[in-house]
Amino acid sequence: MNLKITTLIEDSPGRCDECENGLSFFVESEDFSILFDTGKSGKFIENANSMDVDIRKAKHVVISHGHYDHTNGLVDFIERVNNDFEVFLGDNFFRKKYSFNGRKYSYKGSNFTREYLDENGIKIRYVNEDVAEIFKGVYLFSNFERNSEFESTAPVFYVKEDGRFVLDDFSDEIAMAVDSDKGLVVLLGCSHPGIVNMLESIQKRTNRSIYAVMGGAHLIDSDEDRIKATCEKIKSMGIKHIGMSHCTGEDAARYMRKNICGYFENHSGNVIEI
Repeated sequence: MNLKITTLIEDSPGRCDECENGLSFFVESEDFSILFDTGKSGKFIENANSMDVDIRKAKHVVISHGHYDHTNGLVDFIERVNNDFEVFLGDNFFRKKYSFNGRKYSYKGSNFTREYLDENGIKIRYVNEDVAEIFKGVYLFSNFERNSEFESTAPVFYVKEDGRFVLDDFSDEIAMAVDSDKGLVVLLGCSHPGIVNMLESIQKRTNRSIYAVMGGAHLIDSDEDRIKATCEKIKSMGIKHIGMSHCTGEDAARYMRKNICGYFENHSGNVIEI
């Protein structure tokens, strides 16, 4: 399978001038075109246009989790580009998400509702399986095992249920992997359940080696011990290429650059072909 992955947007500029606190990939092969996450605005569309990437071909959209910086561009995509697609969402995607800074709660969820998608004729498929094959060799994962002793969800994220704020367990988070002759190519949104937990779950469930990983590792607020432990685990898995971006954090990126062979920083406009 020939695979092409275009980073339509992330936090830093690269080939494209437009960047924002968000993430969006366009994944293409001879058999499918998939949009993975949509950033926090329609800027990913401008980048696609500037690179002559035809995102109108996307008949499937995968949203990694319900935070605004991965979801809010979907409305622009529907209203400006294409409303003929199926969207894949994790269970509990529509729970209202917030962050807490010690003083107040701030809304961090998406800018659309289930009713909005229904009104626009968008087909919704909820992902609640451990592994769901949506095309031959294309898999979505949820319900990640959480066995890593050094990974925990940041205690700043909450959901509102029955009028109360409770810690977000990110049960809505999903990841995507595409099989290739060299192994799995994994796309991650923010890795809130822990990047090691997620990668180990994927490897265990598929019994396949992971060739490459791209996306956010959410190590932005992590201490040195967690960053080191994460890198050692990733190195032990034999992953050949790891392209981190978005919420990975400068400290983690700096450490990975020095200590992981095959690490690269992924920026807006990067194109990877496998």
